[in-house]
Amino acid sequence: MPELVGETLGNYSILDEIGRGGMADVFKALDIKSGQTVAVKILSPQLNLDEKIKARFTREARVLSELQHPNIVPILDFGEENGLIFIVMPFMEVGTLHDRMLGGRLRLRDCAIIIDQVAAALRHAHEAGVVHRDVKPSNILFDSDGNAWLSDFGFAHVTDASLSLTGSALIGTPAYISPEQINGNKITHLSDQYSLAILLYQMCTGSLPFNADTPLAIIIKHATEPLPRPRMVNPRIPDIIEAVLIKALSKDPDQRYSSVVEFNDAFQNALQQVLDPVTGSPLPSTVGRTPEPITIEPDTSQEEATEEEEKAKWKYAWALLLLLIPIVSWSISALGLIPVLPVGQNATASPTIDLTAMPTEDPSETSTWTPAVFLSPTPNPDPCFNRALTNFDVQGKRVGWSLSNGSSTSVAITAIHINWPSGNAFLDRIEMGDDLIWDLQSYYRPTNIENDWKSGVSMSVDGTDSKMLMFHFGVDAGSAGYNLQVVLDNGCTLLWEN
Repeated sequence: MPELVGETLGNYSILDEIGRGGMADVFKALDIKSGQTVAVKILSPQLNLDEKIKARFTREARVLSELQHPNIVPILDFGEENGLIFIVMPFMEVGTLHDRMLGGRLRLRDCAIIIDQVAAALRHAHEAGVVHRDVKPSNILFDSDGNAWLSDFGFAHVTDASLSLTGSALIGTPAYISPEQINGNKITHLSDQYSLAILLYQMCTGSLPFNADTPLAIIIKHATEPLPRPRMVNPRIPDIIEAVLIKALSKDPDQRYSSVVEFNDAFQNALQQVLDPVTGSPLPSTVGRTPEPITIEPDTSQEEATEEEEKAKWKYAWALLLLLIPIVSWSISALGLIPVLPVGQNATASPTIDLTAMPTEDPSETSTWTPAVFLSPTPNPDPCFNRALTNFDVQGKRVGWSLSNGSSTSVAITAIHINWPSGNAFLDRIEMGDDLIWDLQSYYRPTNIENDWKSGVSMSVDGTDSKMLMFHFGVDAGSAGYNLQVVLDNGCTLLWEN
């Protein structure tokens, strides 16, 4: 709408066009009454034809004009003139965060100030029941003192129910849009947290996590692809900062921080731990080893294990069936009750395998069974007999199980396979008793460890003893969503899940 330059719209004399978008154009203007230089954003004439959009704009503009906060660009005026819908805001000459980011990565100290101020603006909006839905660098302006101001609340609300995802940056720009916006799920304050975290990712790494040739392709990546690890892009990012980003960018909103305030607090606290107070650069000790790309091969071990478990289930089921027939007959005739079978914990098959009196020979051989077996039981060949994972416990970033060995012979761990909630960010290290047994960090779920153990440490548990197996994650761990398999050197695989 360049033809508006030189024209008057209400009380505003249009001076120059300073921005253009698919849904609105922005003009520098002069407030004729006050003499103040302002910015006038004019909704595209095509949208003016929709009476529902016009009515909603008026309602939303009235609500948003009441959002008074030091880091929210205020709406000075709004209305309709000559068939054009417009809002009026203060004019800021310094520019946007997008302009500042054209030079690449920002210093972490600068990121901290910007994120803190934008988070404060979002907190105020969220407490008023307003979700921005389009947090991005071009919507963050700077005043002459360097303070960040969040803008464009109104248009995010005007168009969210009326325009398609691919056709509008006003309901969520593809590069910063949250998965729930894409999937059509309920939009909450957690969506703004995701967009703000994408912005922080970009400031820290110098690039966006998801990019493609078309907006639709970018949107699909947000909804379906795993987050590219920040330290793969910028290896100098401290580990704890990376962990904050990974949690805030979880696909599942429930796995993110509970609020933008909690997200900002986690980021600010992490910075205090990692920055050198003199230079403002990350301390070398806070940055882990440079990560190497990992190729994830298809995991067929679980499928093979499942097939073996099914075979074992049928084998033991037939043995148990033949076993119970003489038990019932003997119990009724001799005692009038069924003997209670001792129960152990076996993690490699269904609970029926845990019966200690259960034979493992061919079913045909069980027909010679007599009650004397209960008096002099034969040794149980089950490798997991009297061995179990117990005492599941979550304390902050630590998740632990007790590996109990109730048998007389010692066993040692040969492999660990663990799946964990995505909100845990990454698996940092594993301890067994007092020993650190693994510390290579893993951002991939499930994590399968069969080698690369620390040298010179004990991986065994003596007979009739137990050791705590402790997993340390990047952020506070979730209380559910774990699947743990511990493979022992005697052929036992212990399973635990919730």
